[in-house]
Amino acid sequence: MRKNDLIFNLILLPLDFALLIAAGVSAYYLRFAPPILDIKPVLFSLPIYQYMTFVVVISTGMILIFAISGLYLMRRTTPIFREITRVTLDVSAGMALVIMFMFFNRELFDSRFILLAGWVFGIIFVIFGRLLIRGLRRLLLRTKGLGVENVLILGNSDEAKYIKRQIKKSKGLGLRLVGSMPEPNLSRVMQIHKEKGLQRVLAVDSDFGRNEIMRVVNYCEENGIQFSYTPDMFGAIIADMSLDILEGVPVVSVKPSPLDGWSRVLKRLVDIFGSIFGLVLLAPIFILIAIAIKWETSGPILVKLKRISHGKEFDLYKFRSMIKDAHKYKKELMDMNERSGPLFKIKDDPRITKVGRFLRAKRLDELPQLINVLKGDISLVGPRPHEPEEIAQYKDYHKKVLAIKSGITGMAQVSGASDLSFEEEVKLDRFYIEHWSLKKDIIILFKTVKLLLLDRSGV
Repeated sequence: MRKNDLIFNLILLPLDFALLIAAGVSAYYLRFAPPILDIKPVLFSLPIYQYMTFVVVISTGMILIFAISGLYLMRRTTPIFREITRVTLDVSAGMALVIMFMFFNRELFDSRFILLAGWVFGIIFVIFGRLLIRGLRRLLLRTKGLGVENVLILGNSDEAKYIKRQIKKSKGLGLRLVGSMPEPNLSRVMQIHKEKGLQRVLAVDSDFGRNEIMRVVNYCEENGIQFSYTPDMFGAIIADMSLDILEGVPVVSVKPSPLDGWSRVLKRLVDIFGSIFGLVLLAPIFILIAIAIKWETSGPILVKLKRISHGKEFDLYKFRSMIKDAHKYKKELMDMNERSGPLFKIKDDPRITKVGRFLRAKRLDELPQLINVLKGDISLVGPRPHEPEEIAQYKDYHKKVLAIKSGITGMAQVSGASDLSFEEEVKLDRFYIEHWSLKKDIIILFKTVKLLLLDRSGV
């Protein structure tokens, strides 16, 4: 664990303890508040000094549960959703133990109201404290550079260049680029570490010579430098393999996606309710967009685009953002394509209308895809919908993205979208398929909403 991570975790320990005590005290005084007493009079005697003894003991036990579960091993990069979930589970587990103890010790006070209020306040107070520390840490990172890691990039591929741009652009990553080299060179790495003080070395390309890269890895281990790398497509597959023993013979298997059976049913239920909620909530915006499209140019409000999802062709709905019959001009513009691989994208596409340009910048043109979600063509979260002519150019390992339904948003959309190369997009989609969880879907949806509201450049 990094020094700054350790410092902030040490700050969290006494803060959590104080907040848990505050939660217990708040529950006590709420129980004895006149409005509550009018509804349900107190039938037990519990002086505040005696109650505080219980609160201190219970809070100490909670801190032990927090420590055992790893709440004081959190890193700056730990997702907030995971931390909130763990706090909720740990406080709930602690309160369950208290209730069990009180059941076998009847001489203690018996107030279900205080227990319930203490449980709720405990969760809210501790989460608030951790959000406060996260906000303070982010502020110090941006203003004072506290906790920034000096990073060295190994590689000169498009992916390496993309990562360099992201590090320079986003202070929130907590990384400072202090050097880069096209190939690993131990003497140069040693020199940069001596001059700059490296905390991380990130190898981006996958075709480095084994001997030299291992010398760099060994040097990083000896000097406490974090060595990271981005796996190639085969490496990503290897990382998700499992080992079984079949009649004494070891067998390595590629793990199937967890998105199967009841998980698929659960995901579909979320899609149905989520799409209905979205269509109802956004109905006024749909009307305004329809009026704007018709006001500027003739043609339909919605367009139907042929796409492939989970091996089936369907019509994807979008608000029309181009001139009428724009697809007829695609062949003439192929020389202007800015995307690598089979994808087609032009930054300043001459076919886009003024209203369409605004809709695309805000990603509003994709809102009608909620209809596709409700119909079951696609999901709220998943790989992007694929064009038939693009799929014809896919290599075999690209086609893993067709294993599940496509989505309105996905890991690629919240991780760089059009800035990512096609290979990187496929890696992210494969990772999503092989590590699906409902929690991951919720996180992606929250990130999508955040980007739509706060990021002027779109998702």
